[in-house]
Amino acid sequence: MAKDKKTVVVYTDWIEKFEELTDEEAGRLIKHFFRYVNDQEPEAPDRTTKLMFIDIKNTLKSQKCVEKIINPMPILLIKPLSCLVHFVP
Repeated sequence: MAKDKKTVVVYTDWIEKFEELTDEEAGRLIKHFFRYVNDQEPEAPDRTTKLMFIDIKNTLKSQKCVEKIINPMPILLIKPLSCLVHFVP
């Protein structure tokens, strides 16, 4: 997912997906999730895990795209704001 990343967002509406799974299936899915976010490039252990992980993976990828857009913004704002500070009496 992202090297040196220490946090990940988990959405509360994912509970619907997990509630439909047996405990064993849910365990495999969450273990697959953690392997994925820790850059272990996991192979899904079964078809159910693979299918259930598709939208989770797409959500994580879209988060990554948003971070690429948002993270540079503070850098763009710092310079103009620092220039304003110099003009404050």
